[in-house]
Amino acid sequence: MMIACMDGQIARGAVAMGFQPWVPQQENNWEIRVVMLLSLLFQVLLIFLGPMRKRSSSPLLRFAVWSSYLLADWVADLALGLILNSMGVIGGGGSSSPIIFAFWTPFLLLHLGGPDTITSYSLEDNELWLRHLIGLLFELSSVIVIFGCSVRGNPMILATVLIVVVGVIKYCERTYSLYRGSIKGFSNNMPQRDFKPRVSYSSIEARAFDIFRLLQPFFMEMTISTQKLKMVWDIFRDDIKPSKALKMIELELNFVYDIMYTKAAVAHSRAGWVLRFICSGCIVSALAIFFSHDKGGMKRVDVSITYALLLGALALDVAAMAMFLFSDRAAVFLQESRRFKWLGRLTSAERRVWRPRRWSETTSRLNLISDCLGEPQHHSTWRRWLMMAKMRSIAKKLRDLFFIWHKKQLSDPEEEEELPPLLDFIFRGVKDDAVECRSDMRKIWGVCNSRGERVLERLKSGIMNSRDYEWLMRSVKKDDFDEQLLTWHIATDICLLDDGGAEELTKRRRLISETLSEYLLYLLVKQSEMVSAKMGVWLSRYQDTRDHVKKFLANQGLDHDGARRLLQGRLGSVDRRDMSVLFDAIHIAHFLMQLPQGPRWELVSGVWKEMLTYTATKCRATTHIRQLNRGGELITLVWLLRENMGAGELQLAKISSGQPG
Repeated sequence: MMIACMDGQIARGAVAMGFQPWVPQQENNWEIRVVMLLSLLFQVLLIFLGPMRKRSSSPLLRFAVWSSYLLADWVADLALGLILNSMGVIGGGGSSSPIIFAFWTPFLLLHLGGPDTITSYSLEDNELWLRHLIGLLFELSSVIVIFGCSVRGNPMILATVLIVVVGVIKYCERTYSLYRGSIKGFSNNMPQRDFKPRVSYSSIEARAFDIFRLLQPFFMEMTISTQKLKMVWDIFRDDIKPSKALKMIELELNFVYDIMYTKAAVAHSRAGWVLRFICSGCIVSALAIFFSHDKGGMKRVDVSITYALLLGALALDVAAMAMFLFSDRAAVFLQESRRFKWLGRLTSAERRVWRPRRWSETTSRLNLISDCLGEPQHHSTWRRWLMMAKMRSIAKKLRDLFFIWHKKQLSDPEEEEELPPLLDFIFRGVKDDAVECRSDMRKIWGVCNSRGERVLERLKSGIMNSRDYEWLMRSVKKDDFDEQLLTWHIATDICLLDDGGAEELTKRRRLISETLSEYLLYLLVKQSEMVSAKMGVWLSRYQDTRDHVKKFLANQGLDHDGARRLLQGRLGSVDRRDMSVLFDAIHIAHFLMQLPQGPRWELVSGVWKEMLTYTATKCRATTHIRQLNRGGELITLVWLLRENMGAGELQLAKISSGQPG
């Protein structure tokens, strides 16, 4: 900094202060003004778009967040570079740049600190926390150079220092939050060994927060003591209502999301409270100083931009405070605080009126036959657009838009005491598994590794002959899980020719089977890392199966039901050697269609439930957490529900290692 100022003094004949820039300066410097406003704009976008990504699986929203996340840092760095390049003529006469640019500089440091609602876009960003720390030193050095070289002509030294303080605090908060979200930071902040949950709970948020604290090592794929596991099961009682159980799972995942992707680690601490009041006080003080400052020598556009930066920083701070007060973590503190209990009642009343969503509450679905026909069932109004996009380069990009559809899986707020059929079916199935495991801990291995064997064994008597039973049992014990998934997906789709009959329970099981079949196929094709357990050459097998189905349906002019009938009637014309998946699928469908409607859909829905829970259990914890910033997945809720109830990999690991259950 001293060298830069000495150079500036040498060149004082050409400018009032500072040193000559490396490139000629433009008199208006509009590029600096534009990038300053763009930097503020991206901060506004991020603070509101950041929380939305956990509530939506839309690729357009993910692209908006991703581009804003990258451009926010890039634009701030660009603005800082432009001001560095023009600082040699800041405050001079003639073609000099306005002295107000020196006051704008620390706002860039504040913007680089980012909003409270997003610190990292993905888990991998958290591991780069040390790079952000080094970046802070470089950015701060640049701000100090600009501040030092403009100190003689800057009439708002105090206001500049105040904003520098805010910028440093915000940048440090972001760096520390990244560290806390990293593997090292998360591991170093585990609960102490003597951590004990509350004796009684005033709210479901407090109950979920204690479980989150107990399961923290598990989220990083570390071991958990048997004592802590028992504490989790005691908190997550067997008699809990399905709706409350689901809400607790959502709250636990939301606590994980906050630690991994936001500044919650700082904001919900005593130091965070103090730093927030310091930042707000500094911004208000800087605003008051500028308001009382004589602006006679400033351009109106520069005055407007300065007010926009100051008021924007204050508005972002207020918005972050409001989001903080209505967060789940704040609810735990406020509802159990004597001094702020009134505020807790206020926020609770507001949350009852507006039920906050903590994940997308949808399941994405993909149907193989519909994809092969090239006619999406649920986007009929878009078919003409699909016909216009027959060129491969366009159709390939639009395929997901037409053939993957999303279905809401939660009830309306007025009916939140009851779960929709799919979630209620999954909850009761997991609860039955947990009860079975607790009655005999030796059954945990079979519960965690079953992909349909248990339901086939349970329904064996009276619904099928021994030959059919052996064929079906072989189909759920295939070495490669992806082969089983494709086989049962096609078989289930063929069985959907049946409307389910008049009985309500049978219709419900039919709908559940269809949903889970298409959901797991979507995971296999689009989220293959979540279906990695015992996977074979899934991509080539899927492509081969898709080509075989297309070959069967080519030039037939069939709709979806027509394709199902054709596949059902072609049992003898499928080559077992070349089309093993399609051959097995048609045979399974043939066996299933011979069963009465009730037992048939009880069997099919049970197999798909076991396949879902198997997939959820075998998927790595970090892979589940990675999905939280993409709207979340139903399979992640199933995974954590099993662990909370004692029917997951945690208990299996204890039994396998010989530890007492």
